[in-house]
Amino acid sequence: MAKDAAAAAPPLMSLRSAIVNLIIALAIVGAVVVVGVGARLWRKKPAVTVKAVPLSSDPADQGQPQISEKFVLLTQPQLVDVRGDQADRLRIRHSSGAHDFALYFVEALGGPTAEAGLVQDQAGWFGCEPAEIRSVGQDAALYVAQLLRGHRIEVLTRWEPVPQLKGCFYALVFVKTAQGSVNLGEQLIRQGFARIGGRMNELPGDPRELPDYLADLRIFNDKARSARLGIWSKALQRPGSP
Repeated sequence: MAKDAAAAAPPLMSLRSAIVNLIIALAIVGAVVVVGVGARLWRKKPAVTVKAVPLSSDPADQGQPQISEKFVLLTQPQLVDVRGDQADRLRIRHSSGAHDFALYFVEALGGPTAEAGLVQDQAGWFGCEPAEIRSVGQDAALYVAQLLRGHRIEVLTRWEPVPQLKGCFYALVFVKTAQGSVNLGEQLIRQGFARIGGRMNELPGDPRELPDYLADLRIFNDKARSARLGIWSKALQRPGSP
């Protein structure tokens, strides 16, 4: 009888071990399920995308810009139009609104709708007729409109107001071409579409002193005159012209 009891003991122990192993396995599975559910419950929800509200293009809504000690680079600038048929008077729309700007260092020729006093003064300086100033001035305005609309531009301003032109500010405009960045004011002089004048200012990021830069502008002017570009094609036809 003792031998029979001893022989029956191993199967009982094996059954007991199997039950214990099953309980452990179920416990592990349950833990995994609980962790998974908890992770889903506590997982951070994705951020909701908020659409940006477009800024108004009305300068009155933006308030009067204040003059800055340093130049400000406008973002996303685009030409709206050329003001008053003068190639150095530009309406620019940008991310903070739309404003009128006048170029530093140059005075562009007056077109058909420009003030008579300006045109008369330019005619005397270039040695040509007022009608010729207006005609070439119109060409200059068209040239600028096509140039700025056909390329990416950069506009830098200190929000320095232009006297006697309400809501207009001085600026530097650069045109991004395949050959590099071109200063619009310099380009107008190179093409015989402007004379050196207007408001002067130190150039941001340029190592040249102001007298040296003005000397370079005079070189551009002399080259345009020698090549009879722009208004110089009219002025050089007259004896005694400058």
